[in-house]
Amino acid sequence: MDADQNGQMELLPTLKERIDQATDLAFVQHGYVVGDGEPDKRAVEDKVYGLVSVAVVDKRADRGRLAVTRRSLMSSTFPQVPGPEAWAEQQDPDLASGVYKNLDGHLWRLVSPEANGKIQVRLNGDTGLILCKTKATPNEVDAVYVTNDLNCLLADFSGPQRTKLKKEADRFARNLAMAVERLPQHSKRFKGELTGGMKTALDAGLNTLQPALEAAAADEAHDADGE
Repeated sequence: MDADQNGQMELLPTLKERIDQATDLAFVQHGYVVGDGEPDKRAVEDKVYGLVSVAVVDKRADRGRLAVTRRSLMSSTFPQVPGPEAWAEQQDPDLASGVYKNLDGHLWRLVSPEANGKIQVRLNGDTGLILCKTKATPNEVDAVYVTNDLNCLLADFSGPQRTKLKKEADRFARNLAMAVERLPQHSKRFKGELTGGMKTALDAGLNTLQPALEAAAADEAHDADGE
């Protein structure tokens, strides 16, 4: 292979570079563009907020019927981007797959149920709604909805986070159990590490929660005075 051929190969964009370019192009093709043609991610956020904020679920039994599926979120926001069933038909299936996954991942991150999630933050104010993710759908596909129903929140908001906490505590305990088995002379100290660590985590969590609890109590007292 001569020097010219080597130079031409080096100039060819990698698959990742082509995927990134095609992803930006998808924003433009769907009208999500600002200024001199830069992708307008805020416009995409607005679109997603419009789809999710009206997916209001009032009872657990309605989640499968009213929640917006991950696939629907993608097809409604980027309808011209081929979905998984059409990748094999594309001129470059790997490119099509990469673009879809880029965009799908971006949208799914927008609907993070975390307190700092983009759409979650926009629900602040007078809506009194909380964004949740769920698999309580036909075929157990990922979906998202908003609600103020306690049963929904226990199932899809606080419930998954409690599960994560338990898994992390179990992992910590298993590691300490291994340490106790190998170094039984330090067993009491390792037990203290577990109980102390759990208490520290609990205290930190309560400290974070306390201002919101106090604000809620003040609101209730204000409402009671106004009656």
